[in-house]
Amino acid sequence: MAKKGDKINNFCHRNEGKKMTMALESVKIRLLKREDLDAILEIDEKVLEEHRRDYWERKLETRNGKASQASFVAEVDGKVAGFILGDVSGWEFGVPDTIGIGHRPGP
Repeated sequence: MAKKGDKINNFCHRNEGKKMTMALESVKIRLLKREDLDAILEIDEKVLEEHRRDYWERKLETRNGKASQASFVAEVDGKVAGFILGDVSGWEFGVPDTIGIGHRPGP
């Protein structure tokens, strides 16, 4: 079985040279809804060439609306064209919580 990275690379190569641009004005970004599951599955299957309904159902069920979680879809002509699920965590790369970052105006 091919690795996910290989599958994504294969998807990119299959679509190389295809015109995939659009005016930003035609893209609507909105919060992801449970009803977007079928569109997410369609996109995921195009990229990874496998059906993962159980995986995505679990992912959507575990989204609990915390402020640190953000899930969005991009719509074009009323159809989901992309999606992102994110989770923000503080200083996960080793920066201590006690650090202060600021800007002092110049002279």
